[in-house]
Amino acid sequence: MTRLKTSALAVISLLFVALIACSSAGCASSGATDSQTSGNVSKATVRVAALKGPTAIGLASFINLAKTDPASLQNNYDFSISGSADQVLPQLIQGQTDIALVPANAAATLYNKTQGQVVALDVNTLGVLEVVSGDDSIKSWSDLSGMTIYMTGKDSTPEYTVRYLLKQAGLANKVSLTFASEPTEAVARLEKDDNAVAILPEPYATSLISQDPAFHKVLDLNTVWQQYAPAGSEITTGVTVVRTAFLKANPGAVTEFLQQQTASVKASEADTAEYAQYVVDAGIVDDPKIAQAAIPDCGLTCLTGADMEAALGLYLKVLYAANPTSLGGKLPDAAFYYGAGTSAS
Repeated sequence: MTRLKTSALAVISLLFVALIACSSAGCASSGATDSQTSGNVSKATVRVAALKGPTAIGLASFINLAKTDPASLQNNYDFSISGSADQVLPQLIQGQTDIALVPANAAATLYNKTQGQVVALDVNTLGVLEVVSGDDSIKSWSDLSGMTIYMTGKDSTPEYTVRYLLKQAGLANKVSLTFASEPTEAVARLEKDDNAVAILPEPYATSLISQDPAFHKVLDLNTVWQQYAPAGSEITTGVTVVRTAFLKANPGAVTEFLQQQTASVKASEADTAEYAQYVVDAGIVDDPKIAQAAIPDCGLTCLTGADMEAALGLYLKVLYAANPTSLGGKLPDAAFYYGAGTSAS
């Protein structure tokens, strides 16, 4: 797909009216019309969208199962992998996608802007950002003073995370952030600028290092976060959300999705070589060796219920304190967290 030029937050705002109109007219399918009947068993078709990177990597075994042995599943699953959140959010808002794996701040913003027409199912990815450079003198976050950072994720979790850490370290006015549309663009700029670093998500950081040994990981942003952020919090990169209408119409399908997502993450821990091939087969990463090397650093997880609320809630509080607009102007209320003592119904 062609990457939309509008930022993720702008996309949400522009399509909010369309979402309300669809809800009133019933054009955003609740899932009742998405079912197929086979014998006496009714199967829902679950349309799932993920971003090319760690959020999609966590689904790789599930994607393989849905492709090679669909009869083993109680429902039908249609997976799509996109290059940016700007591609996924409109699909979700317009009812073209039922479940989506999106940046944490986008999940909260969607909930606020749509008045609860999406809810969070789980945290699917923790911190995945690495500081990559060819400069061996960089030993700490403060060593970036006076440098340029090339990165992706403008108006999304990566930008807000980095800006928060720069502010906490007193570097907000001492470091220049330059955003690229894709990690490969950030890498190209880094290779031409000796006074710069790149902050890249996995598996792109591993891919760059494997292709050019002049570069290496100099800092793990999870470690930097522990130094400057509130105790007990951690970077929460990816969140799985579901349209509330779909959840109400197909609770069993959502339950199965969560079970299979959890199993997929566990499979990534059991056999990284086999899992890496699933990642390649799904079109997420081209090289199985790079996929295998990157998987342990991809922060793959599936936190649900109270565990999700604890991890995501604390992280969102940090983002909100730093920039309320990053979450759509307010913190989500308790109903945002599916299965955490509240009900989506």
